[in-house]
Amino acid sequence: MFSWIKEIHKEDVFGNDDENAIPIHVPFKIEKLEAKDSVYNMTVFAQFLNASSVLLPGNTSVQLESENEEIHNLILKELVPHYEKVKIVIIDNRISTIMMEQLKNDSVELFRSMEQSGELSPLIMDFYRSSERNLLGPHKMRRTCRYFNVLFDKLEPMNLTGTDSLMKWIEDGYKQPNERLALSPTGWVLEDELQKSVLLRFFASFCPSLLLVVDADDLKIVGVDILKKQMKAFN
Repeated sequence: MFSWIKEIHKEDVFGNDDENAIPIHVPFKIEKLEAKDSVYNMTVFAQFLNASSVLLPGNTSVQLESENEEIHNLILKELVPHYEKVKIVIIDNRISTIMMEQLKNDSVELFRSMEQSGELSPLIMDFYRSSERNLLGPHKMRRTCRYFNVLFDKLEPMNLTGTDSLMKWIEDGYKQPNERLALSPTGWVLEDELQKSVLLRFFASFCPSLLLVVDADDLKIVGVDILKKQMKAFN
């Protein structure tokens, strides 16, 4: 179909229990985190996580695992100050998850100003090519997906400045080695031109493996999954 991707079976990557696994419930508590003063800069990491609150309709919340102290401090420094409401999930006396809601007006204005002046990272507008979320809509009861492994040797890797904290979160923000970071771009359609995508070329510069989740009916890309393990068998 395309020279830079290879179709795979989902079970070959995630096994048969991916969607049917029963979650393990553990005691937890939720506490409010005192709001921090607004910040008047927005890193690429913050741009990437804040963008959906500005560019897409409806309310957007951001929930991130606080997997280790470095990631925890990164979230507190670069993301938390942009939100009105922040809560933490505590499990076994440690912060497990940080939940952020309602992007501050100052941060929305800052994002829009950076957008107008061309200061946003090129990753942002490449990822959000449309203002429509990947929802099924009333005409479709369920979605059948196809999965494609991106062949990094067919892409030209791209290094971007100011992306250190974003890369750190992508590389270390996992709980388990077999977990994936599931992202949902908008306005993406599977076509050869996508081989030149800034986002895919950026991911190709440091990510172990990357999957495209494609709607089988219309070839719209509804997910970009970053895997922590390298899928050598599919290259």
